[in-house]
Amino acid sequence: MFFVFIPAYAILAFRLVYIQVVRHEYWSSMGEKFHLRRIVLHAKRGVVFDRNGRELAVNVPTGTVVVNPRQVPESEKPKVAETLSQILGVPRERVLKLLAMDRGYVYVKRKAPISEVSKVEEKKLAGVIVEKDSRRYLPGWLFGIAGAWNSGYRWSGIGWSRAVF
Repeated sequence: MFFVFIPAYAILAFRLVYIQVVRHEYWSSMGEKFHLRRIVLHAKRGVVFDRNGRELAVNVPTGTVVVNPRQVPESEKPKVAETLSQILGVPRERVLKLLAMDRGYVYVKRKAPISEVSKVEEKKLAGVIVEKDSRRYLPGWLFGIAGAWNSGYRWSGIGWSRAVF
């Protein structure tokens, strides 16, 4: 019995040394990939007032509806597409195309009104993610406008042109 356990413990000890000492960098990086990730958090923007205290630029709460097609079962994809289409006003065929993609993060609708986003949240659909967002409302004639990715545009007299900051 003694001669059976000694080799087994020796093999186990060598394997532990191999994993923890020799392959330390590999297993350490694998652990970090699963536990650490970078998330971009957008700062809240403040309200802009004129000299009389009236609000010129305000933030209105909105939401972004995202879907992870890999988390939606094949049998539920038509139901999810129909529900999102009815609530968000996005064509059903477009949602089905998004659900057919082999990606983990697909935008369905950005900057959606909070009423629509709340309805989507209530449904608790598989693979559907709702992110809180905000939309900046301001008089375009004074400050310019912001595009979908908050890129700046300004009025040049002829039309809207991309602002270079």
